[in-house]
Amino acid sequence: MRKIATLALVAALCLVLTGCMTGPYQLYRSVDNWHNNFYAQQPILAAVLSPFIWIGAGVAGFVDEITDNMYYFWVEDIWAGKGTNYKWSNKEGGRACLGNVFEGASFMRVTAQ
Repeated sequence: MRKIATLALVAALCLVLTGCMTGPYQLYRSVDNWHNNFYAQQPILAAVLSPFIWIGAGVAGFVDEITDNMYYFWVEDIWAGKGTNYKWSNKEGGRACLGNVFEGASFMRVTAQ
């Protein structure tokens, strides 16, 4: 009986934690979006700082998984039947722009700003 209770607890915990593996990833995507805009304006400095920025992005992703994603999945999205999106910003200032390959753009096709 004890093994069954432990197995049920582990299964329930795994089910609850799966909600944190998906979601808006607001902090992580904010860092990614900021880095993308920073690179468009100052590519050399962005390249030098990239390792530190991505360490911060990894920490932000972990924080997202244990806070925002868990909340939005279990409290908001699962009941609404639709997910919460992250709104990407379209900053000006880059030399060119690459499109989102999942929204009909060709891979590595550059368009002028």
